[in-house]
Amino acid sequence: MDRSEPEALEPARHPFGIGFLQPLGIDLLIIALFVAFQLVAGPHVRDHHYALQVEGAFILALLASLGLWRRYLRQGRRRRAAGVVAGTVVWPIVMGVLFLALVLYALAHAEFVVP
Repeated sequence: MDRSEPEALEPARHPFGIGFLQPLGIDLLIIALFVAFQLVAGPHVRDHHYALQVEGAFILALLASLGLWRRYLRQGRRRRAAGVVAGTVVWPIVMGVLFLALVLYALAHAEFVVP
């Protein structure tokens, strides 16, 4: 391949896999931003409307993935766009199952004190 040609003409090796992993990165970034916000915000923000803040984080991650999907469709990268859609559905489910497993593990190994 000549260096004068753009790299976009070079075929991607795993377009579906790349698209599938990108929503995971978006979700992890949103979670990191949410945790940073909780650490930086004062108690007056942190203790009120927690459910609304979590919902806002989910909506932000969904909108970011939707924007990525539209970008790939406009560029004609249908396989990568399909990977983004699949990742947008699968990764929140995987994270939810892992969180539930973590909670159940913590409850199973907790010591409850009865007064």
